[in-house]
Amino acid sequence: MNSKLPLFLLCVALLGGGSADASVVYLPDSVATVGGAVDQSFDAILGAGGAINFASGAVLTSGVTTLEEALTFTQLAQGQATDANGRFYQNNFGAVNYAFTTARDLDGLLLWNYHELYAGTLYNERGITRADITVTYAGGQIATFDNVSFALTPESAVPTSAQTSPALQFDFGSPLAGVTQVTLSDLQGGAGWRGWKEFAVYSAVPEPSTYGLMGAGALALAIGVRRRRRR
Repeated sequence: MNSKLPLFLLCVALLGGGSADASVVYLPDSVATVGGAVDQSFDAILGAGGAINFASGAVLTSGVTTLEEALTFTQLAQGQATDANGRFYQNNFGAVNYAFTTARDLDGLLLWNYHELYAGTLYNERGITRADITVTYAGGQIATFDNVSFALTPESAVPTSAQTSPALQFDFGSPLAGVTQVTLSDLQGGAGWRGWKEFAVYSAVPEPSTYGLMGAGALALAIGVRRRRRR
């Protein structure tokens, strides 16, 4: 057997020679705020029966929904401070800590900003425009991302009840292993009450073909080593 073949197979797998990796979305298990209470309670379900409803009755399921699918979800336009369909509306809180009971290997986060259309006519842009993000991972290591910008959506001179807010994506730049907490602090933006509708994180997951290449390469390496030992 050509000794270079198994090594080649492993390299192809590790460098992404198979299909492009998919990304699975996860929801936090709990949340805590620092510096003030929130207007809406935490709910680890996004979609029907959860904190908000997504277009077309879609439901975001932790560990099942893909990133590509989640990015097509838009929150329904009629977001009001009196509705029980929001996640964070608060005039003054210092930080929001999302916790994960099971440590996750994560690549980034999704945030659906908050805009308010009250009584169909009075429009208030409540979403955050900037935040510091701190990620606790690998048994206590800290990764910080300062002054992360978020778009206020939708942006229109004449807002209507037909408008929706799409997901905003922030990628960490490189995967972070064993994430147990994501914190948003130094929150800026919003008029008076401010916040966002929903929050989720995502993790790249190798396609089955990539696993197959890695397995084939490892098996071929093991066979090659065994044959050399017999010589």
